[in-house]
Amino acid sequence: MKPSEPHVFILAQGKGTRWSREDKLRVNHAELPDFKQLIMVGSETLLRRTIRLLREEGFSGDLTLVCIPELAGEAKGYGEALTLPEPGNDILTAIEQLLPMHQRGVMLLGDVLFSRLALRRLAKGMWDTSSGVLARCSPSLISPKRADEVFGFWYDEDFQAEALKRTTMMLEHGRPGKPWAIPYLAMPDFARTAVAHNNQPPALRDLIGLRGMAHVCDYTDDIDSLQEYVEFWKPMEACALVDELP
Repeated sequence: MKPSEPHVFILAQGKGTRWSREDKLRVNHAELPDFKQLIMVGSETLLRRTIRLLREEGFSGDLTLVCIPELAGEAKGYGEALTLPEPGNDILTAIEQLLPMHQRGVMLLGDVLFSRLALRRLAKGMWDTSSGVLARCSPSLISPKRADEVFGFWYDEDFQAEALKRTTMMLEHGRPGKPWAIPYLAMPDFARTAVAHNNQPPALRDLIGLRGMAHVCDYTDDIDSLQEYVEFWKPMEACALVDELP
């Protein structure tokens, strides 16, 4: 890790619209917790495991769990909890509010089951570049998911202002719920160039302007819905428990 430790944000203040009581009854899993971040991985919750692994893998800086009040206890003993008054309808609204708080930071999604390898590659990426994204850029090894998946990103003081500017741009010009879907005329010049060369919209990483990439392709993945939990959670949890073996 670099000499000045980054501030770690874990983003877990989503509305949970795909994790309702009705949905749990529909898939015959009424016993599941009210919030997907509290799914059990062995004997601990998903959030608690992520926070523990971060500490064990060398992320020793301050940690903030951005969450609804019901999840605040998951940060106990490791960091603080913060509830945003206006979290908005998408994650970029939260990022826009959090970026100015610390000049150097890491933001990780709270509904992701991270491997140790993923966090080690994140740490290495932070050594190599001032900003970057932790992502899977190939089909999942566990599920049929084939689309690229972003699990988090890092930034330093040189990138902070630019990231905030571009995040605000996406929120102003993007589609509701998909702020990275920017109309061509509202794109910055570098994004228009990407469209011209690739004949397709620029990636979210390019729109924000991140410089580096920490690629991970193992069991690391998010759980978006109860249906995904039913189909993929058991093999994901099995891999995570093996990851804990000496």
